[in-house]
Amino acid sequence: MSILFSKDFWPPVRRLILGALLAALAWAQAPPRIFYSDLESGPNTGGENDKGVYVTIYGKNFGAAQGSSTVTVGGGLADNYPVWSDSQITFQLGSKAATGQILVTTSPGSSNGIPFTIRPGGIFFVSNTGRDSNNGSFGAPWKTLTKAVASIPSGGTIYAMNGVSQTTVQTFSAALYPTTGGTSAAYNALIAYPGATVQVGDPGVTTGIYLTQGLSTHGGPYWVFAGLTLRGKSEAVRLSSINHVRIVGCDVSCPNGDGSTGCVDYSAGLTGTGEYFWLLGNDIHDVSQNLSGGSSKLYHDVYFSTDSNHAVVAWNHIHDSKACRSIQFHSSPLGGSTGFNQFDISIHDNLIHDNPCDGINLATVDPSKGPVEVYNNVIYHVGAGPTPPDGTANYACIYVQGGTNNGPPPQGEVDVFNNTCYDAGSIDATVSGSGLWAGPNSSISGFTVRLQNNIFYAINGERYLTKSLLQSGAPNSLIGSNNLWFGSGPAPGSPTQLTGNLNADPLFVNPGAFEFHLQSGSPAIDAGTATKAAIDFDGVTRPQGASYDIGALEFSQGGGTVPSVSLSSVTC
Repeated sequence: MSILFSKDFWPPVRRLILGALLAALAWAQAPPRIFYSDLESGPNTGGENDKGVYVTIYGKNFGAAQGSSTVTVGGGLADNYPVWSDSQITFQLGSKAATGQILVTTSPGSSNGIPFTIRPGGIFFVSNTGRDSNNGSFGAPWKTLTKAVASIPSGGTIYAMNGVSQTTVQTFSAALYPTTGGTSAAYNALIAYPGATVQVGDPGVTTGIYLTQGLSTHGGPYWVFAGLTLRGKSEAVRLSSINHVRIVGCDVSCPNGDGSTGCVDYSAGLTGTGEYFWLLGNDIHDVSQNLSGGSSKLYHDVYFSTDSNHAVVAWNHIHDSKACRSIQFHSSPLGGSTGFNQFDISIHDNLIHDNPCDGINLATVDPSKGPVEVYNNVIYHVGAGPTPPDGTANYACIYVQGGTNNGPPPQGEVDVFNNTCYDAGSIDATVSGSGLWAGPNSSISGFTVRLQNNIFYAINGERYLTKSLLQSGAPNSLIGSNNLWFGSGPAPGSPTQLTGNLNADPLFVNPGAFEFHLQSGSPAIDAGTATKAAIDFDGVTRPQGASYDIGALEFSQGGGTVPSVSLSSVTC
């Protein structure tokens, strides 16, 4: 009998159709949600047509076209919208904008607000038709990025027009080496003009953008780099001994990358000053893809090294890499008083998949000095190998090591909550470091990891906990509750500190297609406990039911959800 006429075929099809219709209806009714912006301050006059800086906001449910929707800044309407899509809006401030909240208003309602400050500052432009002898205005733009980043006054904003590039070495093996800096109230910025493609760096050049205060001729802190195509052989971005940098909405790749660094590399260096870094909404991909045997186990997509603290890594898509780890925190001593454990770290709302080793690795962190939290991340098909050419690594969805290279051992509690982990550690079940979760050394008194509301879904014989974790007795360093474990037998019986475990199929919409929204009837719905993740991966308010759901995605049939689309198609 044809499957089309099977009595078992149509009921699930009807459920899928109904679910899609409900999701579409909910989407149509959902108010907009803003996640973040490239700029947080800027002038509302000057620049193109004397309307001030362009600002790009990122989020959900803005609508495919503007229509009658608006953006206000401090209650004043923005002026000019060159880009409007469901997830991104670029607007020019205009004279009515004021210091206050950025809000998007659509027919279903108004968004949450994010702060913006109106301030003075110069606005400059770079164009392939310009001249470096010009003054950098819209009507008389500069020709090169090297001229621009060396010339702007503190608090200046540079817009690079379509086709502008800097792909050869400027100095210190880097394509672009800024020698100016902003202030805490007025960051410098280099941003692609709305709709423009602007490339900095090249896969054959060691570093794309290099910013440091550790050399005799150096740039200052307080920079924004946004909307750029960033490339490098070893590093697309290298930040050393520099404070207060935002990398937002960039396309980042190091296809030839290798060595003891990362495609995005951040370190305090010997000066001990390397704090406050935001990596937001970037597409980081195809790192080390041209290396047939993969890269060193010391090379990563995103690498926070020596004494790099106060970091936010959020809303990024990190994928399809042969570098060892997607996100690595490891503080390495470089001599003198360096290499202490890291703190004040927030890793959230990232989509991470297809890399050889760990999805997220927190090797040397100390939450007693400042919070360390990992939440709302969707991570799948990581830890698949192969083994790096210089030796075995670790192969887990999330790994909190509890290591120390300098100073006292870590204390306090790392918070890991509302993450979805699927297919991690498939390299080989006999490898000690393979599994969905790798935890801390049990011998560290006073250091724990709290797991709450996480989904750990194993396939093809993968373990929930790594063999090395079980052998060390370190599960006693895990605490928490309301986690769901599926695919590798019963939920872990030890440690007893993990309470309220669920051992059931979470009923993802389509895990084979990496669609991890929950179906109606999922045991994860309303089975969580309240956490600090009041908004889910999609921007949906928690809880939608009686309690928080388990996992990164809150189930909803209306009132604030988004359409059920494959997460594998998400771009930043």
